[in-house]
Amino acid sequence: MNGFRAPKGVPYHAALNQAQKQIRNAKSSEIEVASVEAAQTHLSGEFMINSVGESKVDVLFPVVFTQKPLITVGFELKEGEDYVDGFMPTGTGMVLRWNTKRKPPISQFFVGCTIGVVVTGEQHHKFIGIWHATGLALTDPVPNWQE
Repeated sequence: MNGFRAPKGVPYHAALNQAQKQIRNAKSSEIEVASVEAAQTHLSGEFMINSVGESKVDVLFPVVFTQKPLITVGFELKEGEDYVDGFMPTGTGMVLRWNTKRKPPISQFFVGCTIGVVVTGEQHHKFIGIWHATGLALTDPVPNWQE
């Protein structure tokens, strides 16, 4: 035969089926891990600011960054908004908080952030904020990796 021996007291076919199942699961795990690669990734998104002042914007990345990504934030006036020379509207943004997931023993993944926004101008101004995130991200994360 093939050299397989069932443990004492366990029927041969039951033991063989269990061993084959373990081998299939191990190979499946190897394939999942092999399909995950880290690559330089660039993401962009937009958000709306309806008035001057301070606000917070939560961003959830569609990928998993393996290290803290570089975040840049810019603004534009919504189409049709006017301005007065000498009193240009301004906008600034920065990361207030990172949303991370930890995977023991030492891995930390960046899955989103909260951006703090301050815009100035006339009270009626509406702004479109644009964020960009650049960094090393997993290209094909394993389903349910966060569990």
